[in-house]
Amino acid sequence: MRLARRTALGAALAAALAYTAAAPATAHSGSDGPPTATVGTAGVERVDTGSDGGQFGTYVYGGPISASGRFAAFTATGPAPDCPASGAVCVYLKDLRTGALIRVPDTQYYASGPLLGADAKIVAYSSGNRFTKPYVYDRVTGTTRQLWPADGGGRYELGTAQAVSADGRYVAYTVGNRTPPAYESELYVRDLATGTDTRVLAPPLEGQLTNVMLSADGRTLAYGMLVPGGSDRTGRVYVEDLGSGVTVRADTDDYGDSALAALSADGRRVLLGSRSYPDGVDSARLVDLASGHVRRLGPDGVRPAAADPAVRHVLLTDGTDALSLLDVRTGARRTVTTSAALAVPGSVSRGGRAVEFRSEAPDLVPGDTNGVADVFVSHPR
Repeated sequence: MRLARRTALGAALAAALAYTAAAPATAHSGSDGPPTATVGTAGVERVDTGSDGGQFGTYVYGGPISASGRFAAFTATGPAPDCPASGAVCVYLKDLRTGALIRVPDTQYYASGPLLGADAKIVAYSSGNRFTKPYVYDRVTGTTRQLWPADGGGRYELGTAQAVSADGRYVAYTVGNRTPPAYESELYVRDLATGTDTRVLAPPLEGQLTNVMLSADGRTLAYGMLVPGGSDRTGRVYVEDLGSGVTVRADTDDYGDSALAALSADGRRVLLGSRSYPDGVDSARLVDLASGHVRRLGPDGVRPAAADPAVRHVLLTDGTDALSLLDVRTGARRTVTTSAALAVPGSVSRGGRAVEFRSEAPDLVPGDTNGVADVFVSHPR
């Protein structure tokens, strides 16, 4: 894990973060921006419908949305359209422009993810009967390939797709075993153009990997790590330049438990959600890795769920699980939904024009009579 470089650079970055974080913050605003205000309403459309508009009647789980906002990804349990097996979990894309429902082939049994390149031409996911393996589906060529270390990885029994670069060339994935400490113990980045793997992390790890993200060009990788400590585990966030191998820690111990919510397309900014100890207050922070500047976003008590590729529009969730979209530059907040909802990283399109989320609320769109949670896309305004 290149611990010597991490220690030195992490200490330098931590010093910068501690200095900027000490600056007083304006209540209900970014520390250097105007007060935020929740304004506007949102238009909402349902995603988990067939090409004929028919409702799904099974369990669905929301995923990311393409940068353009045209394609929304999600998973559904069978029986569902073109996913007949009861108990199977299949991956879908919904073309929000045409209404067409696209099932990603070869996703049966248990499937998770999915992950998208910026234009949704590359879809990465994990699927398997007993143990999942990571896969990449190319919608242009119609081909599917499994990701696995070049040495065969015979010592491992499972793997997970973790991230896709916006250009669709690089995919991050982990391999490991079903039980700690070997669970998800090695992290690789596959170059789909050359077929080569770069191993980024290998045992022994300081903790358990959580979210993994790639910059648009695949040259910068960010990841979270749950580190054992006392009676609980504390989240830390690291960023590595894959060209130089230099790794820095993006958060500090003063933040408490930190989680990775977004990495900007240029690899320069990291969005963190933190929970302080011992009071357990959630907060959102935007870290500029080049300058070391840290900006608090929104009021205390909110946490970031996702952001658009530029990390200008940040999706915030509060104690009621309602969602709002914060414009980092202006400080304005737009309502996404006042109902309890769940959104995943990658669920905000370019410019904050569309947000994908999952909700059990039955009154977000007309004709929602299936009695189960659905996946929606909101167009905040």
